[in-house]
Amino acid sequence: MPKQLDRGRQRTFLDESRAWENLHQRNIVQLIQTVVSPPLLELEYVEGGSLKEFLARNPVVDKKRACYIINDIARGLQYAHSKDVVHGDLKPSNILLTKTLEAKITDWSVGKAIHRVTPLRNKSTGVLRTLEPTFISLQLYSTKWLAAKILLDRDPYWKYKKNTKQLT
Repeated sequence: MPKQLDRGRQRTFLDESRAWENLHQRNIVQLIQTVVSPPLLELEYVEGGSLKEFLARNPVVDKKRACYIINDIARGLQYAHSKDVVHGDLKPSNILLTKTLEAKITDWSVGKAIHRVTPLRNKSTGVLRTLEPTFISLQLYSTKWLAAKILLDRDPYWKYKKNTKQLT
């Protein structure tokens, strides 16, 4: 990350880090502190490494264990959605595992502006808006892709990648 952020990026960084700071659930890595200059995030330490590293070491995951990991991810996402937050970059490297293999979601798209967190209640009318379908679709796709990757021991779209150099 750069040593300094311009005002627009600084605002985005602060808005998105505030959203993450408000996510207090066991399957979400806790953001402890945000520092603006230089831009730094102090996070909860999760000792077990990433899901990506785990899958590299354990290509075949016991189906029961896989279901627990998927359930942990789904619980974290459900909680975030209840707080009007969408992850935006769900992948194995953004899932950390504890020593007991409990999954915790990290990297809540800070600085990427994939979904600026705004109140879903319109301040002037008090009417609730819904999350945009694009974000819901992205989150569902990412979650299904992760579940298939864990359960099938391969990228679910591996057939398409064989003949497409851009996707490999």
